[in-house]
Amino acid sequence: PTLSVALQRLISIRMVWLRFLPDAAACLWTIWYWRRRRNRWQWTHEGMVVLLVSSLCAPYGFFYDDSVLLAAVWIGFFQARQSGRSLWPIAIGGAAALVECLRFVPVTSLYYLWTTPFWLCWYVYATWNLQNRPFSDRNLTVATG
Repeated sequence: PTLSVALQRLISIRMVWLRFLPDAAACLWTIWYWRRRRNRWQWTHEGMVVLLVSSLCAPYGFFYDDSVLLAAVWIGFFQARQSGRSLWPIAIGGAAALVECLRFVPVTSLYYLWTTPFWLCWYVYATWNLQNRPFSDRNLTVATG
């Protein structure tokens, strides 16, 4: 259940190469993103964004592959808590994913298509800074104790 598979199914199930279009776009985006931020690159922020985008555009994947994204979800949680943003979005999204798991929805089901875009949106919401400054290692240390 990835966006790449959904794109292939939407256009033509026989055109397997369509799965790789989002991946190619993500590679080009990553080059652009790195060039724009290379002088102030911080893995605790930019690395998480690249991780989320790469997972979003992966040509193959299952719901349990989202476990790789836990680092970004947790960093977003601590940043949102520190900045005073509401934690309701992550509570609702996490509960919805848990309900799907408990209802034994097969991991190959398109019902999980929403999860990776949700984690990306959560991270952007949680780490968005009005001064547009990247999340720093110091903030993570303070937030985690």
